[in-house]
Amino acid sequence: MPELNLQALYASQAAAVDIVFGMTAKTLDAYQKLTALREDFQQVADAHYEASRCSLQDVIDSLSQQTAPGDALSAWLAALTSANTLFESVHQASKEAVALTESQLPNTAANVGVTQRTKAQSARAAAKL
Repeated sequence: MPELNLQALYASQAAAVDIVFGMTAKTLDAYQKLTALREDFQQVADAHYEASRCSLQDVIDSLSQQTAPGDALSAWLAALTSANTLFESVHQASKEAVALTESQLPNTAANVGVTQRTKAQSARAAAKL
């Protein structure tokens, strides 16, 4: 029966873990750069959203002043205002969910990095045996 060369296997496992760890570090670096870029785009999108919201609110206010209280148009405007309020709530909840997810991602990536380093050290130690 041929003898197995476990040293080579352990060494290749350690090298593979080092490669994965390096890729994870590069991925985390790319994520941080993309997060900064996303924040810039988010500021532009928020400014556009706020301008559009103010414009819509101005139209609603203008039409509300020109209609009688029992008019069909006033009922439509009330429904539009309610829908706008609902949209505002959903928009704010979505922003909070994204912020929460983004705040937890670096911790998760760091935990994965620690786990990979531990496995790499174990594989190196086993390769030395």
